Parts: sequence; C-alpha cells; structure tokens
Amino acid sequence: MRLSLSKYKLPDGKGSLTVLLRQETLTNFRKFISQKYGRYKGGLLSLETELAIQSYLSEHKLDTNTYTTSVPNPLPNYQIVKEQVREYLKTRFGYTQTFQINKNHLIQAIGAVRGQDNRTMRKWMKIFENNGVLKFLGTNQVELI
Repeated sequence: MRLSLSKYKLPDGKGSLTVLLRQETLTNFRKFISQKYGRYKGGLLSLETELAIQSYLSEHKLDTNTYTTSVPNPLPNYQIVKEQVREYLKTRFGYTQTFQINKNHLIQAIGAVRGQDNRTMRKWMKIFENNGVLKFLGTNQVELI
C-alpha cells in the first residue's frame, strides 16, 4: 500500500520527503526507534529522521551556499573488499549473515571480487585474518566479521 501525502494537508511548517532505502536499513532504523522509545508509534519515524538529518547537517558547514565537509579518513581497502565479498555471498549463496559460512564459498566470493588467482585468494584471506575480520571456526567454516 502506498500512501501519498499530496492528498493530505501538511501541518504548518512541515514538508514531506520520499526516499528509497534498502529494506535492511529501514528495518534497522525502525528497530532502533522501538528500542529507544520502547514502542514504535506514528510520528517517531519522522522525528528520528529529522534528528538524523539535522545531525548530519551540523557536521557540515554552510559556506556561501555550498556545503563543505572535512574529509573523513577513507575506509581501508580491506573493508571495501570485505563488503564486496559480503554482498557477493548474499546474492550468490543467499547468506543473510556471515557468522558461519562455508570456507569454499568465501574463497569463491574473493575470487569473483578480486580475481581467480590462488595467490590473490590466499592474500585476501590473510589480509582479512590479520585485520580481525575473518575468524576460522573449523576446518571448513569461517566467520566474516
């Protein structure tokens, strides 16, 4: 069911915003609201969204009608590759979480993302392990943290 706000009169001083978010992000945001307020009730989503946007804008400086940001530290390359591997595992094998995954599936995902060379796959397994994002659970089970 889609609700269009254009049919309804908005309260004074209010505007509407329609955004498309990943379902997982929206679900997590609603869970956050439920935990924070002990319930999920109308108006809380709007309130928390507005607070999040205000917080974001407060971190940016308005300078002659241009938002400027201080450049945050970029993500390490291994974090970017880890997210690409996680996405591959999700789409190819249907993993919703990466707590216990088959080691061969991880190797296949690394190969798909970074290349099929055995040295490359071993290198990325070692990089993940050295940076604490890969934990071996058994001979054929790993956890991608």
